[in-house]
Amino acid sequence: MCLTGVQYVDSIREALVRSLVLVDSPCQHIDGYNKPEIELQNSKELLLDPIELRRNEQECIVIERSLNSVRVNVQLKRVGDLEAWLRSKRIAFIMQRADYIDIIRRKPAPGFDISFLVTARHLQSFDKTALINLITTLVTELASVNDLKRLISSRGRVYSLSISRALAA
Repeated sequence: MCLTGVQYVDSIREALVRSLVLVDSPCQHIDGYNKPEIELQNSKELLLDPIELRRNEQECIVIERSLNSVRVNVQLKRVGDLEAWLRSKRIAFIMQRADYIDIIRRKPAPGFDISFLVTARHLQSFDKTALINLITTLVTELASVNDLKRLISSRGRVYSLSISRALAA
C-alpha cells in the first residue's frame, strides 16, 4: 500500500497509541529485574503480534509489542548515494545523542536503520503523547532528507552554471 506522508504519520501515531499500553511486570526469567520482554524473547505468551506499516516497498515501520515493552523499528528507503549519505549523517547525529534520548537504541535491530525501545518505566517518566510525538517527529525528519537533497542539487546547479559562465567569458 502506498501512503502519503500525512497518512503514514497518522497511521504510525494510531498504532503507537494502541501499542503503548504497557504493564510494569517483572521478568519471568531473571528475578528482581524488569527486563524488556521484547528484547529477551523468552516468554512467547508475553509477546503480542507485531504491527507492520508500509509507506512503499522500501520504507516501513515494524512495531514489536510485548506486555512490558515496545520496540519500534524504522527502515528508510535508499534512493541515491547523496540521499544515503545525508541520511547516514542524520542517523549518526541522532545516535550520538542516544544517551539523552533515552528510548533510542544505540544499535538498531537487524535490517532496520533506527530502533526505539519504550518500556513501562518510560511511560511512567514521560508523557505518552510526548513519546509518540518524539518518535513521529524523528521519523518525519529522517524521511525529509529529500528536501536537503534538492537544496544541495540546486546549489550545485547554480555553482556549476556560474563556473561555466566564468570560464566562457
